[in-house]
Amino acid sequence: MTQLAMIDDQIEQCIMELSRQAQSESPIPILLPSLEIMDIELKKYVRVQQHHLLKRMDDQLNR
Repeated sequence: MTQLAMIDDQIEQCIMELSRQAQSESPIPILLPSLEIMDIELKKYVRVQQHHLLKRMDDQLNR
């Protein structure tokens, strides 16, 4: 069996499993963090990136 055929077989198995899960009475819930948590983490990320950018700009000005 070629590698491509094996990958095709694995994809088919995944599709069948996803279909089975979608049709079950208790599908697996998708757990996402709350919007509040995502907002807090995004603000942290922006703050870190701003700090990094300011440091780089300051380093360039000091050269």
